[in-house]
Amino acid sequence: MKKQSVVSIAVAIVVVAFGTPAAAGDDPGVDGGSTEAIWLVDDFEDGNLDGWNSGGGSCVATATSATAGQGTYSMEIAGSCGSHLAGRWYDVVNFPAIGVGVMLRPGSTSAHDAYFVAGDDNIHSDSGVIFFYAKNDGRWTIVGEGSASYDCGPYTAGQWHDVNFNLDWHWRTITVRIDGELRHVNVPFRSLTATALSQIHAYNYTNSISNWDQIIMATDPPTPVLFWDGFESGDASGWALSTPVLPSLMYLYDAGGVTGAIGGRRGADILCYQARGSAGLPWGVMTRALLSVDAEDEIRDMPANYGVPTDRKIYGSTQFPVADNWADLLNGSIDNTLFSAGVLSTNFWYSGSYSNGSVTPNTCSGWTDGSASTDGRYGLNYQSDTWWINRGNAGCGAPTYHVLCVAWK
Repeated sequence: MKKQSVVSIAVAIVVVAFGTPAAAGDDPGVDGGSTEAIWLVDDFEDGNLDGWNSGGGSCVATATSATAGQGTYSMEIAGSCGSHLAGRWYDVVNFPAIGVGVMLRPGSTSAHDAYFVAGDDNIHSDSGVIFFYAKNDGRWTIVGEGSASYDCGPYTAGQWHDVNFNLDWHWRTITVRIDGELRHVNVPFRSLTATALSQIHAYNYTNSISNWDQIIMATDPPTPVLFWDGFESGDASGWALSTPVLPSLMYLYDAGGVTGAIGGRRGADILCYQARGSAGLPWGVMTRALLSVDAEDEIRDMPANYGVPTDRKIYGSTQFPVADNWADLLNGSIDNTLFSAGVLSTNFWYSGSYSNGSVTPNTCSGWTDGSASTDGRYGLNYQSDTWWINRGNAGCGAPTYHVLCVAWK
């Protein structure tokens, strides 16, 4: 059975559960009363491969009743497809999936087989968002950005495995669950540019006989956790819900407009802590104001002073990155403007900094003075050159300059 449109159901084969950001000490529960949009791409119960296009190669794909992950039929691919993305592929028409599930049955622990690859229409050049397969050492493997491989634990040849991918488009990372167990978190999307899924590919790279079944996709709301259960055991005791782990990235966000009388470092950090919820950040994140205060407390010193990570990509609320890492943030330019990255919608923010993160003489007296007679260095949200952080000086009396924050976990 194939469903070519999204259907809304409360509880089905896959349950997508979500929670709102919680404050420290809150129970990060879920809203069990909402309905989620689930798309069943194919369960192969019609006994054919309608909709599955040929990607070439010498492998043979059939709908078989010899084995199935759920129901009676599955898709079987026999032989080596000869190259990546050969075999069969399905057009899912630019689907903004936040969850993808598939049942896989690898044929051998000595073959590269049971590939499941999903991406946009550039998949042949960027290798997609999800690039998952059964490696020839008996281990599941997912490949991320820069062709880095991430081990997802062992598989058993000839046995069905339930695989679920949680896609976080904001942080551009994947959480992998297999057979109900968390196998990996924070896997970066392999594609740097994809914003939705358009194609699903299934193939064997080397000679094997593998099977695919029960392919599903889910959308809305954000921060999902996916579970699969056929309930054939009559036992639901294994069901539990949790909120996703914050990926290993850093996030810039806006704490609002203020005068220069922020209250120094402590006051600025309090503003950032208070704004974390409205920025959509989960409880437990570390937050600090992106601000130079004096020679002992400069933006460039934040890794040493406050433990800010230096090796993480830096994002705002969109898919456009601000910088590749901390050094890249302070090298004189950023990858995208703060506006396009979703960090700051208004023009100005207080930095107190030169472009390398060192303090300027203009800090509204260490961010304690809100008078027009003192001034503070500011940056612009619509510039990606040095002006993003070091545009000029402004009087400290008007609450039109914002405090920016950095978050990590």
